[in-house]
Order: sequence, then C-alpha cells, then structure tokens
Amino acid sequence: MDFAKRLPENKPFSKIHFRTNAYQCKSLTVSKPKQTTLKIKHLFLLKDLVAECIVLGIEIDVYLTFQGDQLTRHIFVLKADTTGLGSVRFSAAEVVLEVIDYLVKLNPEIYYEKASFKEKDAPAANPEEKDASKSSPSTLSGCSESEYAIVNDLLALSKKLEQDPGFLRKTRVYLQSLSMSERKEFPLHRPSWFNNKISLFTRAADSYIFPESKKNAGKHVATGNQLFGWWMALLSKTVDSSWVCKADIPGSDARSVERFLPSLPNWSRGNIYVTENENYAIRSIPLFPDDPKGRFLEHLIVENRYKGMTTTRYWDELAFRQEFRLGNLVGIIGCTDTKKNMGGITEDPSTIITTRKQYRKIHDLIKGEDYTKKDDIVKMCRTGMNELVARLGLDLVDVSVIGSRKPSRLTSGEASTAVVTNLTGLVKKRKK
Repeated sequence: MDFAKRLPENKPFSKIHFRTNAYQCKSLTVSKPKQTTLKIKHLFLLKDLVAECIVLGIEIDVYLTFQGDQLTRHIFVLKADTTGLGSVRFSAAEVVLEVIDYLVKLNPEIYYEKASFKEKDAPAANPEEKDASKSSPSTLSGCSESEYAIVNDLLALSKKLEQDPGFLRKTRVYLQSLSMSERKEFPLHRPSWFNNKISLFTRAADSYIFPESKKNAGKHVATGNQLFGWWMALLSKTVDSSWVCKADIPGSDARSVERFLPSLPNWSRGNIYVTENENYAIRSIPLFPDDPKGRFLEHLIVENRYKGMTTTRYWDELAFRQEFRLGNLVGIIGCTDTKKNMGGITEDPSTIITTRKQYRKIHDLIKGEDYTKKDDIVKMCRTGMNELVARLGLDLVDVSVIGSRKPSRLTSGEASTAVVTNLTGLVKKRKK
C-alpha cells in the first residue's frame, strides 16, 4: 500500500495493519450445494507522528466463499472513523480508497496460509494414524499392555514410529500445524478463477470506532446525505467500468436516490443481490455483522416467514423497517466485477498477522479508550499498544510514511459540518 501519495506533502504519518488468519465461518447465504466460507478481519490504523495519535481507523471483513471451481471474495466495509486529534488535515477518502484498492488487487490465495477449518473440513486423518492406535503394544520390546488406554495408544504410536520414522509427518495434527504452502493438499478444491464483491451500508453516527471522538474540535460528523454521497464518490474512483455498481436507499423514491449516483454508466439504482433470476432472499441476501438488511432477514427467520420470501418482496418490505424510517438516511451500496483468473498482488510485508483471540484483544484496546483524553491516546500509542502486542507474542510493525500529495482545495480528511437537510422527501409512507 502506497499511503505516501495519499497524504499531505512532507507531513509525517505511520500506518499499522492487523489481520487475522483466515478461519471458517458460517456461509453468508444458505445455498445448495453447501458452500464453505472463510473470513479474514482487517484493521488499518493511521497515526499522525507530530500529534502522536491515531487519526484514522478502518475495519474491513473479507469473506472467501468456495463453491466448485468458483471463488467469490466479498469485501465488507464494516467501519471507517476519524479521531479529530491530528495536527494536520488530510483526505480520509484518499486513505480509505488506497486500502480498498489494495484489498481488491490482493491475490486471494495468500489467505490460504494457515487457514483454519472446522473439524469436518480439516485435513482428514491418515488411515495409518487410525491403524496405529489399534495396534497391540504387547509386541514392543520390553513393553506390555497397560491398564490405561492412553498409555496403550502412545505405545502403539511409538511402535509405528519405529517402523516408519516419517509417520509423524502424515498425522492430522502435524498437517494442521503446517502452512498451506507446506501442506501437500488444501482441504478444499482450489478454484482457478474468482470474482470480487464490495458491500457496505451507510448510516451517520457520532463515532464508529473511536468512542467520544465526536467531542473533539478537529472531527466533523457527516450527515446521512453527505455520507452516502461520500462513499459512492470514493468507490467510483476505486473500481473501473468493468464493475457493476448499485446503490439504494430503502424507502425512498427513484429520483431521490439517483441524485446521489455518480455520472457513470456502470452505476445505477438498485442492489447487487436482486437479479433478473428471481430467488429466495435467504439464498441471495448475505448476512453481515451489524447490517440492517441482515437483521431483517434474521427477523424473518425467527418469525418463520423466510421460506416464501423472494428477493424482490424482501427488498420491498425492507423499506418499511423502522431503522430505515427514523429520518437518518441509511444507504446500501454494492459493487461486483467480472470473473478473472486466480492471481493478484502479493501481501504487504508489514502486515501483522494474528489469531482471532489476539486480534480481539488489540481491537478491545483501541476501542476501550476515551478519545477526548488526548494524553491517554498518546500514551497508548507510545507504549500501551507496544506492550500489548509484545505480550501477545507479536511484533508491532509501525511503518513511517512521509506524505507526497500536493496541496489542493480538497485537503480535509473529514466531511465538513453541514446543516442536516430535511429527509422527509426520501421516506416512503406505507399505503393505508
């Protein structure tokens, strides 16, 4: 990732990127035949080295769905937030654009490294491993059968190792400890092609990642209208004309949505989940964390109404959900590209790869601070994060970046404050 070209000229910053190893999770949709899905959590942090504070955070979840010879990489932009603690203004849009562009171009196969699977999808135990535990230990020199089963199993394994010193390398435990490049086989079929999808929903809030940061004078909170337009303008610079991009505001009329759309032929009102081929919502609408459209689908499942719910009907009913009718504009944006051969750029070597538990502890540290107390944030950035990462057995890779972006009129990294516009024209009223 080249953050230098995105940041103000001659201004010092640093970047930190954490991500988890890929791990198996629930499929985004219910499908037949059944899909296998891996999830990777990313956290990007940008620090202002003069202020010695974090100034921007981005959380993104990446999902890899395997189905036959097809791999779908779904990039779900979870949160992006600023702290308002920086010493210089910068373009948050440019930094977020760089992050998404990097994730789109990254070779999906890099996530296979040390991927973890549920037991049924893990590498199968070698038949010889099972046979070893059934062998009689009584034939071992100087050993007789024990009254304890575990001792007998260990003696049997010892006998097998005497007969075949390479046996250990064939066991499931050993195979699971290896990286993907070291394993002879990946437990899933390796697709030869893939396609990308990007999804997000927009909803104005005082803060997303950094608690209490709304009180900082340097932070400007965007309205729902501004945020919806901001994300579409950003994504229109990230993806090219080969992508199909859709955006919608559930409950609004076509004209109200279209005035936000970029003036590009590949952008239109709608969503990437409802296609010409009508399908059931439960098979087409992905379930993302803290996602309003996903919450509605879960509600349908609880009420046992999901079985006959088509995607078109689902989208119509979604418009009347309370969270889409409270005056604060909620937008849904999705982009999808055409299939391509497997490949892409290599991973940034400064990426800090963690387990899920390590990631959660780091995440909790970042979100556990009060961002109105600048001294506390400086202390966390100077020592707190380093100490935690060291305790977790990791090395904190904090890469310095000197900006090279020439000054322009668009130097603000955070949306400017504006009067909240009247949103009543965007909300449909249910017909009586």
